[in-house]
Amino acid sequence: GCARMLLEKLIGLAELRGIETLKLDATAMGEPLYRSLGFVAEQPVERWRGELAGSGHGGVRAVPNDLDLEAFGVDRTAILESIALRGKVTALDAGFAMTRPGRVARYLGPCVARDQKAAEEVIAMALSDGGLWYWDLLPRNAAAVSIAAEHGFAPVRQLTRMWRGKPLRGRDEMVFAIGGFEIG
Repeated sequence: GCARMLLEKLIGLAELRGIETLKLDATAMGEPLYRSLGFVAEQPVERWRGELAGSGHGGVRAVPNDLDLEAFGVDRTAILESIALRGKVTALDAGFAMTRPGRVARYLGPCVARDQKAAEEVIAMALSDGGLWYWDLLPRNAAAVSIAAEHGFAPVRQLTRMWRGKPLRGRDEMVFAIGGFEIG
């Protein structure tokens, strides 16, 4: 009952603040609870894992908010700035990729690009640090799946992206990595 009470409280706070859309990435075990509170399944989200050798590319600190806004349909400046403070941003005119350290592995994401070529370039630069990596992606984006496989990544976990309230769809074909299950 604690999870339901917490979610009901969060939904109420969102409504008070005028937040029209809530999204989350649900495990199979959590999905029935979310459905009972009005969430609807949107699409799968997968975590991919890869072990890489490193070459040590530097990165930049600028956060390219315009591309992210186009891809996600909402202003995520605060989230992007938080990720940039903890990790690395690789950006070109047509795409960007962010990375950050994690407890078990490094994370790639978010990564947004206007096309597959731009995504391939920023991802190759972003994945320059060696070691264990996680990459959370939308499997409907076949280009993202292809790039992940080319870098030696393989799927290890699947969740379901769900939404509640007013439908909000971005441009998933521009999303080559989400920020992580906990970020979106």
